[in-house]
Amino acid sequence: MGVLKRFCLRGHDTWETGRYKTGSCRVCSLAASRRREALYGHSPLSETSKKKARVREKAWCKENLERVHAYKKTYRDKPKAKALAKAYNATPERKAKATIANRNWRARNRTHANQLCLARAYKAPALKKPETDALLDYYGSNCVYCGCEATGFDHLVPVSKGGQHSLENLAPACGSCNSRKSNHPIWVMVA
Repeated sequence: MGVLKRFCLRGHDTWETGRYKTGSCRVCSLAASRRREALYGHSPLSETSKKKARVREKAWCKENLERVHAYKKTYRDKPKAKALAKAYNATPERKAKATIANRNWRARNRTHANQLCLARAYKAPALKKPETDALLDYYGSNCVYCGCEATGFDHLVPVSKGGQHSLENLAPACGSCNSRKSNHPIWVMVA
């Protein structure tokens, strides 16, 4: 790096006024920012311009989702990013926050959460949230057997008897009716 000169281009003594890391004189930089503020009506770093920049950035991200996802994926795949994420998720505060968030999500999405557990148990692909919502819209959010609030889904034809873990074979049911039906055919509950 070259030797810094004592005087800037405009003749200011930088030993007295100071100099930024970039090498520019503090007095000249302040004057330039005042000129920009007079020209544009606000400082480039004011809160309004920061908000506008954030809005522009969000709009750009929405328009370029593939590029954003590709960038995030390449970042996540780097060993340093993985190590940072692992260290961050291992902190007690983060674990406590994640536990609370998981409990809240399960409370809001009880039937969907139970369906995910079912899919894991049967080693079948889990149904997506829109699919389970469509199933609840079709049958209603109450148990098909007793009419109380449904807490999960029941296989109409039990999986152990050859039924599939699919939308056509599921119906909302409360926990007691689901366990009472067990792996019996549906006519046991209807009769």
